[in-house]
Amino acid sequence: MNSEKQYIQAFNKGYILAEHEPYLVIALSLNPIPNYYFEGLLAGSQQFRFDMEKEQLCDIEKLRNLSQSNNKELGRK
Repeated sequence: MNSEKQYIQAFNKGYILAEHEPYLVIALSLNPIPNYYFEGLLAGSQQFRFDMEKEQLCDIEKLRNLSQSNNKELGRK
């Protein structure tokens, strides 16, 4: 298997692993192995964290907009 396919496969597995076993990803990252598979695994887990943070920011923005809308309805500033 070539290194690009290994990286993509590991990226996908890293994403899923970060979703279901985040502490395992942390433990693995403490002893990095310099190869494409390991780099892909870590990149996938980082992407999962990025996606979760982005989703949380969107949720916060929705709540903020809802709060502002409610304040306007009640005549508050």
